[in-house]
Amino acid sequence: MAIHGEPLAVSVPGLHAVRWWSDERYAATKERHVVARVEAGRAEWSDGAQVWRCGPGSLHLKQPGDVHRDLSRDGPITYQIITFPTDTVERLAGKIRVPAQLAAGDARGGAFHHCTTR
Repeated sequence: MAIHGEPLAVSVPGLHAVRWWSDERYAATKERHVVARVEAGRAEWSDGAQVWRCGPGSLHLKQPGDVHRDLSRDGPITYQIITFPTDTVERLAGKIRVPAQLAAGDARGGAFHHCTTR
Protein backbone atom coordinates (compact mmCIF):
# COMPACT_ATOMS: atom_id res chain seq x y z
CA MET A 1 0.00 0.00 0.00
CA ALA A 2 2.78 2.46 0.91
CA ILE A 3 1.74 6.03 1.81
CA HIS A 4 -1.19 7.70 0.04
CA GLY A 5 -3.02 11.00 0.45
CA GLU A 6 -6.29 12.31 -0.95
CA PRO A 7 -6.79 16.10 -0.75
CA LEU A 8 -10.07 17.22 0.82
CA ALA A 9 -11.84 20.41 -0.24
CA VAL A 10 -11.74 23.31 2.24
CA SER A 11 -13.01 26.86 1.84
CA VAL A 12 -10.58 28.69 4.14
CA PRO A 13 -7.44 30.21 2.56
CA GLY A 14 -4.22 28.67 3.87
CA LEU A 15 -6.01 25.70 5.44
CA HIS A 16 -5.19 22.29 3.95
CA ALA A 17 -6.91 18.97 4.57
CA VAL A 18 -6.10 15.46 3.42
CA ARG A 19 -7.20 11.91 4.08
CA TRP A 20 -3.90 10.02 4.51
CA TRP A 21 -3.36 6.30 4.80
CA SER A 22 -0.38 4.00 5.03
CA ASP A 23 0.81 0.57 6.00
CA GLU A 24 4.40 1.81 6.46
CA ARG A 25 5.96 3.45 9.48
CA TYR A 26 6.32 7.22 9.12
CA ALA A 27 8.69 9.81 10.58
CA ALA A 28 8.77 13.59 10.05
CA THR A 29 9.35 16.95 11.68
CA LYS A 30 6.28 19.15 11.32
CA GLU A 31 6.45 22.52 9.58
CA ARG A 32 2.90 23.73 10.37
CA HIS A 33 0.26 23.39 13.05
CA VAL A 34 -1.49 20.06 12.48
CA VAL A 35 -4.54 18.24 13.82
CA ALA A 36 -4.67 14.61 12.70
CA ARG A 37 -7.66 12.42 13.61
CA VAL A 38 -7.18 8.66 13.48
CA GLU A 39 -10.05 7.20 11.45
CA ALA A 40 -8.91 3.55 11.38
CA GLY A 41 -6.00 1.48 12.64
CA ARG A 42 -3.73 1.55 15.66
CA ALA A 43 -0.14 2.66 16.17
CA GLU A 44 2.50 3.34 18.75
CA TRP A 45 4.54 6.50 18.11
CA SER A 46 7.01 8.85 19.76
CA ASP A 47 7.34 12.62 19.86
CA GLY A 48 10.93 12.26 21.06
CA ALA A 49 9.99 12.66 24.71
CA GLN A 50 7.17 10.15 25.24
CA VAL A 51 5.70 7.04 23.63
CA TRP A 52 2.01 7.27 22.70
CA ARG A 53 -0.59 4.71 21.60
CA CYS A 54 -3.36 5.82 19.27
CA GLY A 55 -6.49 4.33 17.75
CA PRO A 56 -9.71 5.41 16.07
CA GLY A 57 -10.90 8.81 17.29
CA SER A 58 -7.65 9.91 18.92
CA LEU A 59 -6.20 13.25 17.85
CA HIS A 60 -2.56 14.10 17.18
CA LEU A 61 -1.77 17.78 17.79
CA LYS A 62 1.44 19.06 16.24
CA GLN A 63 3.24 22.39 16.09
CA PRO A 64 6.15 23.53 13.92
CA GLY A 65 9.27 21.64 14.96
CA ASP A 66 7.41 18.74 16.58
CA VAL A 67 8.63 15.26 15.70
CA HIS A 68 6.44 12.27 14.88
CA ARG A 69 8.07 8.84 14.57
CA ASP A 70 6.02 5.65 14.27
CA LEU A 71 7.40 2.82 16.38
CA SER A 72 4.89 0.13 15.40
CA ARG A 73 1.59 -0.36 13.59
CA ASP A 74 -1.21 -2.87 13.89
CA GLY A 75 -1.92 -2.97 10.13
CA PRO A 76 -2.78 0.04 7.94
CA ILE A 77 -3.75 3.37 9.51
CA THR A 78 -5.95 6.15 8.15
CA TYR A 79 -5.91 9.79 9.30
CA GLN A 80 -7.87 12.87 8.40
CA ILE A 81 -5.33 15.71 8.64
CA ILE A 82 -5.87 19.47 8.80
CA THR A 83 -2.91 21.87 8.65
CA PHE A 84 -3.09 25.48 9.79
CA PRO A 85 -0.77 28.34 8.75
CA THR A 86 1.64 29.12 11.60
CA ASP A 87 1.32 32.91 11.19
CA THR A 88 -2.47 32.71 11.44
CA VAL A 89 -2.42 30.51 14.55
CA GLU A 90 0.13 32.72 16.29
CA ARG A 91 -1.72 35.92 15.33
CA LEU A 92 -5.00 34.57 16.74
CA ALA A 93 -3.76 32.55 19.71
CA GLY A 94 -0.19 33.68 20.34
CA LYS A 95 2.55 31.16 21.04
CA ILE A 96 0.76 28.10 22.31
CA ARG A 97 1.77 24.68 23.61
CA VAL A 98 -0.65 21.77 23.28
CA PRO A 99 -0.48 18.12 24.31
CA ALA A 100 0.84 15.77 21.61
CA GLN A 101 -2.28 13.59 21.65
CA LEU A 102 -5.85 13.62 22.93
CA ALA A 103 -7.76 10.39 23.60
CA ALA A 104 -10.83 9.61 21.50
CA GLY A 105 -13.24 10.64 24.28
CA ASP A 106 -11.41 13.82 25.36
CA ALA A 107 -13.92 16.71 25.24
CA ARG A 108 -11.18 19.17 24.19
CA GLY A 109 -11.13 17.53 20.74
CA GLY A 110 -14.91 17.46 20.30
CA ALA A 111 -15.06 19.93 17.41
CA PHE A 112 -12.74 17.76 15.32
CA HIS A 113 -14.92 14.71 15.80
CA HIS A 114 -17.96 16.51 14.40
CA CYS A 115 -16.34 17.93 11.26
CA THR A 116 -15.12 14.72 9.63
CA THR A 117 -16.29 13.80 6.15
CA ARG A 118 -16.76 10.51 4.38
